[in-house]
Amino acid sequence: QGKGAHRDVVVHFNTKHREFSSIILTTVYIPPQADKSRALKALYETINRLENSHPEAVLIVVWDFNRANLIMVLPKYYQHINFPT
Repeated sequence: QGKGAHRDVVVHFNTKHREFSSIILTTVYIPPQADKSRALKALYETINRLENSHPEAVLIVVWDFNRANLIMVLPKYYQHINFPT
């Protein structure tokens, strides 16, 4: 209760010609009542671990943050959807 959740999916490609060898799709939900600072810290640690263990991968983060701001902890990420969904 009050905890967010995330799931990671790693897809590896087996081909000679590629710009990247993996796609990592991470989905995140931070509920409205969650401690946003704590949730963002945990998310940062997870994303950082994934980036370090798969530096050749494309990392996509799909989220419902309920007003938590990903850019505060991961400034190189870009939010493409900027309206309530």
